[in-house]
Amino acid sequence: MEQVELTKKMIALADKDSLLENHELRTIAKAFDEACHNYFEKKTINSIQFIGAWTRARKCYCDYTGESLI
Repeated sequence: MEQVELTKKMIALADKDSLLENHELRTIAKAFDEACHNYFEKKTINSIQFIGAWTRARKCYCDYTGESLI
């Protein structure tokens, strides 16, 4: 499965800023990418879990960039 847009943006930003592999932006992006895979392909998580993963990823991205969450 191809990465979703939010994951791509988070990883690109982490690469641009030379963040460590264990930086929160990278770890949450990877967790969100895995949640997408599990939700859309494996069907092993429910929609509430998927929305929770998206929310954590979006909040992390917005906290890092200063972009408005809403």
